Amino acid sequence: MAKFLSILICLTLFVAFLDRGNAYCFAGYGCRDASTSKTYSPGDTWTTNKCEECSCHAGQKEYLKTCLRIREDMLWRAAQGKWIKPAQTKVVLVPYGEKDSVKCQFEISKKKAQAIVKIRVFQRVEYYTVERNTMQCCATYGTPVNVADDCEAIWIQEECKYKVVDKATKGPCDQPMSMVGK
Repeated sequence: MAKFLSILICLTLFVAFLDRGNAYCFAGYGCRDASTSKTYSPGDTWTTNKCEECSCHAGQKEYLKTCLRIREDMLWRAAQGKWIKPAQTKVVLVPYGEKDSVKCQFEISKKKAQAIVKIRVFQRVEYYTVERNTMQCCATYGTPVNVADDCEAIWIQEECKYKVVDKATKGPCDQPMSMVGK
């Protein structure tokens, strides 16, 4: 019971002091830097003018349905005197919000489609929905907390960091303090 109370007190103190600094991370959709209006692709990383390191991650691909459609891309192979199919399966990626718009003339399970695809008249088409790309950004700097009254924190934008100085001398602050964040 004493161990439980100790953990509870520690968690309470942690939560109480959690909002005292400016260290942060956030996630969002679209991989777009609002300050520059630039859109990034999955795998890209960048630093914003607010001193945040961001990375873009690919949206999740989810199987939707398999359709059979009458093949339109048959090729005549004169040397063999027959029609051939150039590809086994066609994969179509559909934005997640448009998944209800996908209609099949002949809808079939993946398992059955593998057997039926041998019929040359049909082409197997697999539809997948893709949710939007996501981005994650985190502040690249630490924020001074518990700064002594005779010292002050000065933000240096070019270096994306705070400098803590003595108010009177503008030299380094010799008082104890803490940093929150990176």
